[in-house]
Amino acid sequence: MRGLHKKEPTDDPQESASPAVTKKKKPAKKYRLNTVSYLLWGFIFLFIITGIVSIYNGIQAKNEVKSAHKKIEQLEKDVASLQAMSTIDTPETDSLFRRFINLYFTVSKEVPKQDERQSKLAEFNNKLDYKLPSSPKVGQTVYSVRNYGYQEIDDYFLVTYTIETRTDEKEPKSFVSNVSIPFKKDKGKYTILALPYQQEYDPNALVGKSNDTLESYKGEELEDKKAQEAIKNFSEQFLTEYQANNKENLKYLMKDVEGLNANKVIELKKIRYFGTTEKPVVELALTIENKDTAISFNENMRLFLVKNSEGKYSIDTLEHY
Repeated sequence: MRGLHKKEPTDDPQESASPAVTKKKKPAKKYRLNTVSYLLWGFIFLFIITGIVSIYNGIQAKNEVKSAHKKIEQLEKDVASLQAMSTIDTPETDSLFRRFINLYFTVSKEVPKQDERQSKLAEFNNKLDYKLPSSPKVGQTVYSVRNYGYQEIDDYFLVTYTIETRTDEKEPKSFVSNVSIPFKKDKGKYTILALPYQQEYDPNALVGKSNDTLESYKGEELEDKKAQEAIKNFSEQFLTEYQANNKENLKYLMKDVEGLNANKVIELKKIRYFGTTEKPVVELALTIENKDTAISFNENMRLFLVKNSEGKYSIDTLEHY
């Protein structure tokens, strides 16, 4: 029987090591890599946002510059138009066109006078046809001419007059119309560019449809009876001097002196008090009558008063309403 053989210890570590469970190592977390990615994307996002904002601001600035240029151009046009209009709206322009209108719209039944009319009108522009299309049944004369204003249209101007003509009859007929004439002015000389054209005359064309009025003063009413009496005495003194147009006395009562013609009579109908005793506001309802005709009209005044160091009132501002 074989004996048990005891295994001798060996120097081989592989043999001497006891079998054991080997643990797998966990991979290191990529915290550092993720942080760098976040920072990188953050910078990219910030760059994109900054670029968008810069582009938007650039567009806004460009639009503002364009708008400013347009406003400047319009302002320059307006200034040029005002300068041009200042050379047109003059007494000499008005005088010339009044003469032209009288020549053009004064018509005779007599042929020699018609020929004379045509010859004189040709001095304004001999390329225009001033000849009457047919023989008139009755002549007419220009009775009145009223300037209605000037317009600048492209490279020429348009003047409009309201004219009244009357027929040459025992019982004359009257006709009113607006007449417009295109013209230009060059080096101080006027050229009529086309024959006058007539339009309907509407006397109410410029009359507004609103019922607006200058309202009464909206401040608090002054209840101080003593102050009211002093203010009324001052107002009556002022109206006396105002009626007489006594400028020497009025200059002590008001800042900007004004008065009435000598033949007017004022009657104070109603007075209202507002404001404070130091700075009262007075509303005066008046009738102003012409002494020579006894014709009277209603008027309203608003006096803004101030009190000086001596306790006396004067008019700082006078309003008509």
